[in-house]
Amino acid sequence: MSKKRNLIFRLAVLAAVLVLTPLYAQQAAQSTEKETIDEYIALLRKNIRNEKTSVLKQSLKRAPEQAEVFWPIYRKYEKELQALGDDRVASVQEYSEHYDSMTDEKADELVQRRLRYEEKLLALKKKYYERVRKTLGARTATRFLQVETHLVSLVDLQVVASLPILE
Repeated sequence: MSKKRNLIFRLAVLAAVLVLTPLYAQQAAQSTEKETIDEYIALLRKNIRNEKTSVLKQSLKRAPEQAEVFWPIYRKYEKELQALGDDRVASVQEYSEHYDSMTDEKADELVQRRLRYEEKLLALKKKYYERVRKTLGARTATRFLQVETHLVSLVDLQVVASLPILE
């Protein structure tokens, strides 16, 4: 039972980090320039990746030989996910920059960009689900995808919740 509590605690900490993100970002935006905000975003993303890794370690306890197979696959996945995340961050920044002067064309461009992001994210999940399934079996691949989907959804929910609805 203590393992489950530890996992729940880690998820709660991750959720707290995500909830506090807009508050810190807002303070940073008011008192600093773009470079500082970018540094903050990079640090925050690194912290989230570390927490995700910790949660996955708790959820996917594997024998050492299985871990030796899983973690290199996961690191490749995380690298590709980070590239997608870079585009997502840029898209959010662009939305913020154009919010007050949003044209129909810019709104459509940003929505199309978001839809492409979602397609790429789904393709990435499918690709790495298959890699994990082929090497470690469907049960491990399912747990990987479940945990990863929950964590990515938490991050995305926090991002979306911090953005105002276009008027």
